[in-house]
Amino acid sequence: MNDTFCVYVIQNHLSKKIYIGYTSDLSVRLKRHNQILPSKKSSFTYKNHGIWKVVYKEIFNSKEKAQDREKELKTS
Repeated sequence: MNDTFCVYVIQNHLSKKIYIGYTSDLSVRLKRHNQILPSKKSSFTYKNHGIWKVVYKEIFNSKEKAQDREKELKTS
């Protein structure tokens, strides 16, 4: 079980749109955003085609702290 979580901001190189999320495995999550691994066809990053790159990240030692920070970033 992973005991660290990452809050991240990714940006689409074509549209310049950003996405904020959290995960316990940023490498795998980024592959899903970039459709290298399967992802939901209804997701924001799937609908906004192009390459997504990490522009910011923070590491937390609990899921709850990561969720709180994600919420803070999304509402500021």
